[in-house]
Amino acid sequence: MAGGGIEDVKEWGRELNAVPDRVGVRFPRSETRDRARDYLIGPLGPVQRKNAWQVAE
Repeated sequence: MAGGGIEDVKEWGRELNAVPDRVGVRFPRSETRDRARDYLIGPLGPVQRKNAWQVAE
């Protein structure tokens, strides 16, 4: 695959999972870290078109 193999996708997942740890320095509450991760994952979901309500969920 040109520019997007399965190993790249796995690396993206690891990086995305590391985000809560990185922001944890600024936001010590786990709920805040979880919300930040969910906010990042939302636009990557399987829904073709997203409205603000779907992204907020």
